[in-house]
Amino acid sequence: MKKAFLASTLVLTPALLFGCSSSNVAVEKTSAGQKLTVTSHADIPVYADLAKLTSDADAVVIGTVSNIEGSRNLARDPNNPAKEDPNILIEGVDYRVHVQEYIKGAGTKSLLITETKQKRMGKDAPMVSEEGYMELESGSTYVFFVKKSPTSGRYYGVGQPFIFEVTEGQVQAKGKNPEWTKPFKPKDLTTFIEDVKSHS
Repeated sequence: MKKAFLASTLVLTPALLFGCSSSNVAVEKTSAGQKLTVTSHADIPVYADLAKLTSDADAVVIGTVSNIEGSRNLARDPNNPAKEDPNILIEGVDYRVHVQEYIKGAGTKSLLITETKQKRMGKDAPMVSEEGYMELESGSTYVFFVKKSPTSGRYYGVGQPFIFEVTEGQVQAKGKNPEWTKPFKPKDLTTFIEDVKSHS
């Protein structure tokens, strides 16, 4: 299997990519010749301790995903930010989250949290899967470390990891890259909440 690595630098506003400024694209060609696997490795913060993760978040919430509200293009037309970019596609998936508790911050009982799923940085460019995208399950409960977009009012991940799954009173960091979750050992929910509050 041959691998070719392409690097591209993008200068985009924080509202467009939620703080991502560049990406590396890995392209794998199979022996069949045509199949491509393309993954984006964006320059996003990766955290190794709960203190910094909590400090950088606008809000830390315990919430249950009630439904997926759909997807949309996060890329804005530079000439008219109210419109989608005609050439660039940055697919964001919107999750409606019912908030059980604000561990840090305050707000409404219902939040819209957006994850970037994939990108196409030009009409003829390949679709690039976002490495950090984690599909969330309706009915499941998570702790989210999020920032609030000043333009849309929606929330997005502060970095990686920003999603911690709550199962049977235990909290576990979620992420496709094990290096992102490795520093965060499973904890019981009560201890986890106390630790976050101590850093708020």
